[in-house]
Amino acid sequence: MPLIINDKRIDRISGPVSFSLLKPKKYVFDKLKKEGVRLPIMMLFGDRHYSEEQQCDTCTCSSEGCCMPVYSEDFLQLIDSLSTKEHPIDFNIEGFVGKKTRELLKNDTLITKNKQTTKEPMRMLRENMLACYIKELRGTELYKKHCPTKNIRWHFGDARSSTESKYDLEYLITSFQENKKFKAIYSSARNIDEIKDAVNSYKKFVGGDDIYKGIIEFQLLKSFDIEEAIDHFFSMALINDNSLIMKQLFKLSSSLSDAELWKNAMVSSLKYENKHLKYENKSRTEFYELLLNEDYETLDLRLKDITFRTNMFYEGLHLLKENSIFLDFYYILRAFKVPRGDVNPFLSISYFGISHRDSIFNILVNILGYYEVVESVTNSKDTHNMRCLNIPSKIDFNELALGYNVNIRMPVQRIRRSFRKSKRLSRRKSPYLRRKSPRKK
Repeated sequence: MPLIINDKRIDRISGPVSFSLLKPKKYVFDKLKKEGVRLPIMMLFGDRHYSEEQQCDTCTCSSEGCCMPVYSEDFLQLIDSLSTKEHPIDFNIEGFVGKKTRELLKNDTLITKNKQTTKEPMRMLRENMLACYIKELRGTELYKKHCPTKNIRWHFGDARSSTESKYDLEYLITSFQENKKFKAIYSSARNIDEIKDAVNSYKKFVGGDDIYKGIIEFQLLKSFDIEEAIDHFFSMALINDNSLIMKQLFKLSSSLSDAELWKNAMVSSLKYENKHLKYENKSRTEFYELLLNEDYETLDLRLKDITFRTNMFYEGLHLLKENSIFLDFYYILRAFKVPRGDVNPFLSISYFGISHRDSIFNILVNILGYYEVVESVTNSKDTHNMRCLNIPSKIDFNELALGYNVNIRMPVQRIRRSFRKSKRLSRRKSPYLRRKSPRKK
């Protein structure tokens, strides 16, 4: 069964491993509309990173059905045809490009050079569409040349990688796990001097002793008390005024701006994720306690124990998963914020890793309960053509949008072209509409 967008039916989508279409519940939509917020329809794509294999074997359109790669210009332009300046569409991708890089990329040669030859979906939608994400290029000839869409608003959505400010809290917390010197400490036996050097280097990186201790305490609390950890995160965000999530929270309407609502949602999300953990947090808890107390001698002895280091490694993988809530909630809060002027995006598309898609789905449908499922399909890892999604039921996107007071219609120029074309065709088919040549006298 197809996904119908305008007059196009799509039976298969090549690239992602999961697809979900969610619509806001009617009573929630109506309530928030009175506060100036129109909750968008959510189209969630999930990806397994770093692979281009197992996509649809043949992906073309014929009389038997239509297959489109998610990164193809045809698919993106079809989505773009739904949007207008008053009702745009937001497209969010996992990743981030800072101000300095964006400045460098305002260059035809560099944009072209950055494009990938791979068919890996995430990279095709990110590196090959870089011009689309640079807001300053919108409306320029460079934008028209390299970006296939007009009204879609493209966004980098990963708060964990944000370097807009060197001291964004979500970036600093995530960078601890990615810090090369700390990785070196618990990947092999080290001495006290190297441990101290790693600590001092990280303190300097984050901007001082206080923020360093705050981050270590947050990581420690996450090991055994999630509620306290989230409370601690919000306290740090308010004190340091450097949280991307908090900045988005301040842009919400009155009923959505309650910090307790989002604290509880974060706690519920983390507890749900932790149900699937295969390793306890004992080694990690001990590691953070020793760091916080600056007991480097004991830490040096413990890190010489290979079992301790191995546990630290596997528990560290789960730490990365826990930090994924920063991406998940940053995306949701941005989608829910009060729009500027009278511009109401009616559709929000996200292309993130599969774990993010699962988490966002859970938050919207089960934890907050604001959304209901129109359709959801996920291919398992062992499925042949894992990256080839069959749309199992008929979804008329035009009707779906109309149900939430958004009237999708073709741009005037397209309507006129379509009308003229249909008029020409009807004249060919009907003898009564053919122009009769004047009789010769």
